[in-house]
Amino acid sequence: MARAIRRRYPSRNDWLQHLEAGARQQVAGLIKRSGENDSEVDSLLYTHFGDKMKILREIDCPGCWAESRREEEFKEIRDLRNAVAHARDYVTSREEVTKIQGVIRSLLRIRLELRKWQASGSP
Repeated sequence: MARAIRRRYPSRNDWLQHLEAGARQQVAGLIKRSGENDSEVDSLLYTHFGDKMKILREIDCPGCWAESRREEEFKEIRDLRNAVAHARDYVTSREEVTKIQGVIRSLLRIRLELRKWQASGSP
């Protein structure tokens, strides 16, 4: 996701325009603090998964982000990411394993679509 955003916005923070005011202020504050203590990194690292989803919707990856199906896929991917990152129980039954397999397939398909979109020369 970050790679696609960087490709569309090679100038460092032009993508910030797509965030809500509160998220934009939060990212700007983190950028400022990191610059002050000489620990600045790529500013996209200061965004949340949902921020990146919003930016991708705004830059219009053709056919990728507007569909309601895609929204559900992103929600499932985000939920799995959060469960893993926060060490919650996320595999408690065979049904959960099957669901996670589907989420991983969606994630891989979206990743492939992003790579194809990047390779196509789209802005």
